[in-house]
Amino acid sequence: FDDRRKVEMFIIESEPEINIDILMERTAKRSVFSTNFSTSPISRKSNIALAARYLNGYIIEPKGTMSFNEAVGPRTPLRGFQKANIIYQGEMVQGYGGGVCQVSSTVYNACILGGLEIVKASRHSRIIPYLPPSRDAMVSASSDLLIYNPTEYPVYIITKATQNELFIAVYGQKPEYELKISNRIVK
Repeated sequence: FDDRRKVEMFIIESEPEINIDILMERTAKRSVFSTNFSTSPISRKSNIALAARYLNGYIIEPKGTMSFNEAVGPRTPLRGFQKANIIYQGEMVQGYGGGVCQVSSTVYNACILGGLEIVKASRHSRIIPYLPPSRDAMVSASSDLLIYNPTEYPVYIITKATQNELFIAVYGQKPEYELKISNRIVK
C-alpha cells in the first residue's frame, strides 16, 4: 500500500514541569536509623546484608504502600538466605532468613522517624536485644510490615549493612518537622 500524502508537522518545544534541579531541591534525607548486630553469627549477618540489598533503592510511590515481604521476597536458600536463629512460637529455633526481622525493625523505625505511616506491623513474641520494647516489626511468610507514603512525592529507601551495623535512610520531599520516638513502659 503506497500512500504518498504530504503531512505537515509542527515541533513545539516546552520545558518540563520537573527537572533534575527541582528534584534535587525537593529531595532530602527524611530520617536515618541504625541497629547493631556485631555479636551475631556469620549466617545471621549474611541474611541481614542480603535482605538490606534486596530492599536498597526501593521506591514507595506517592500515596503508595510498601510490603516488606514483597520488597525483600521469600527467605529461601535458592535466593541466598541461610539458616540462623528465628523466634517461632516464643522459642529460638533455626530457620532460613534468621536476622531479616532486624532489617524490618530497622526499616520500621526509620519510616516512623521519616513521617511515613505504618499500616501493619507485628511484634515478636519475646523481647529482642537490638531495640527497646515495642520498637520491633516482626516479619514472616504469614506476617508482613506495610508502610504507607502519605506525601505527594516518591520516598526512597536506602540501606547499608556494614560488618556490624545496619543503616536505613529514608529520602523524599523535605519534611516540615522532625519526629522523635519515645518509649514508655506501662506494664
